[in-house]
Amino acid sequence: MNKGYFITGTDTNIGKTEFAVALMRAIQERGHIVNAMKPISAGCTPSKEGLLNDDVIRLQSQSSTEMETSIINPYAFEPAIAPHIAAQEVGIEVKISHIKSNFDRIVSNSDYVVVEGVGGWCVPINKFQTTVDILHQLHLPIIMVVGIKLGCINHAMITYQAIKAARLKCIAWVANIIDPNMQRAKQNYHAIHERLDCPCIATIPYMSTPKTEEIYRLIELDQII
Repeated sequence: MNKGYFITGTDTNIGKTEFAVALMRAIQERGHIVNAMKPISAGCTPSKEGLLNDDVIRLQSQSSTEMETSIINPYAFEPAIAPHIAAQEVGIEVKISHIKSNFDRIVSNSDYVVVEGVGGWCVPINKFQTTVDILHQLHLPIIMVVGIKLGCINHAMITYQAIKAARLKCIAWVANIIDPNMQRAKQNYHAIHERLDCPCIATIPYMSTPKTEEIYRLIELDQII
């Protein structure tokens, strides 16, 4: 298994990037070379360098080694839609072999690689494959970010069971409070904690503007390194 982590989530827009960047910072604080990858991104802005995604820019900025955006993010699509649909619209087929080739280049320059998924756990990437198939090639342990909001217990359990059913290993989860008005947030957290057989390595309070400097200090890194 490669040294690094794949960051997945119970849904889209639940804080994967914020946590991924903070995790990189926490590992870097221990003196390690940490680089990032986001194999597929959607919702990109045209630029002189090509299509750029805000999440990719943040991951790239935190990386220890300067690398081309096309290596960190081999597949970038302009519309913020399901990646397999975006790829079809521009006549591109997402190929896991290309993702793996770029991943291997990043690994060769890193002590740890933090890879952020796209959307939730099982997102189609082409006609036949999903993000789960990517994981089977990258051989990374998984950290699941749970957005603490109404329905989070169900979302967490379904995602966790799907990871296990795919014969992949979820080594930790993160509770990210994304709804400041969430009722019984603490009880929901405990319900998830009691039902998962991996540790919660961070509980991130609601932040209107997430700050890496605050989040990375909350991560219990000793539980996964």
